[in-house]
Amino acid sequence: MVDRQLVERILGTLNTFIGQLHAATWVGALLAQNAEDPDHQHAVKYGMQTNEAVIVLTIRKFQDIWRWHIEGTVRAGSPAHAAAEWILREAEARKLRETANQLVAHFGPHRGAWPLSEAEILALIQSNGWQTGQEMLLWGRKAMQRLILLRDAIRAADANSTARNSSGLTA
Repeated sequence: MVDRQLVERILGTLNTFIGQLHAATWVGALLAQNAEDPDHQHAVKYGMQTNEAVIVLTIRKFQDIWRWHIEGTVRAGSPAHAAAEWILREAEARKLRETANQLVAHFGPHRGAWPLSEAEILALIQSNGWQTGQEMLLWGRKAMQRLILLRDAIRAADANSTARNSSGLTA
């Protein structure tokens, strides 16, 4: 049986990640609807960059806690485990750790680097396999859906374990 407090923390953290991805993709869709409005072009541009940063940072955090805290709560080979593995493979293939460092945590690829230019930010996003920020938002939505699957599976397994334990059965 997995420690109850750990499960509660995992569920809370996954809810946070899901909420962050939902907000980033939803707000990004709203921003994209106003992309041609000259009164809001500045907000759209930087809002999209902010949403992209939220997506890469959220997935970067998921990478950090998966192996140490979450992986043991789901059965290998299960749909929930496969969902998490998809996120991890995608994050690795798209070099999201480096992207998070350059887009969110630091100004560039090394200490003392200048802040990335607009062209460099777009090139960084494109090097990850997306042609536009909107494609990245769609990918963020796919990652969010997989986190929901993972969260719900952990919640269901915990509820089943709690029910068995309260009925006197062992897990």
